[in-house]
Amino acid sequence: FFFIVLVKDPLVKSFDAEVHWFEPSDKQLHRYGDGGVAIIDQWIASHAKYFVGTAESTFSYRIREDRQFMGFSVESTFNQLCGPRFDDNDPHSCPGPSKWLLIEEKSKDERKHTTEL
Repeated sequence: FFFIVLVKDPLVKSFDAEVHWFEPSDKQLHRYGDGGVAIIDQWIASHAKYFVGTAESTFSYRIREDRQFMGFSVESTFNQLCGPRFDDNDPHSCPGPSKWLLIEEKSKDERKHTTEL
């Protein structure tokens, strides 16, 4: 909860868009536990119109992966927050997240059809 309060106001001011948060009630937290709430957070973030994560976070990586499976654009998926060490004059101080893009494998029928041409 402390983390949400710490970053929520500056984050909302950073974007010219509506920012939504999932803040579980005590009942939801008790029912689903921390792990269950994290899964709910992941599902919501994976389905958002626009996602902003952090570069070194496994949680953000999985959300980006989910979004690729669902067909969201690279532009709406591979975005990140930069911490206080970011220097506006040095683009290398906050490099974007790595893009490990998914490649769909062709089915046997598609492979057979292209080899026959």
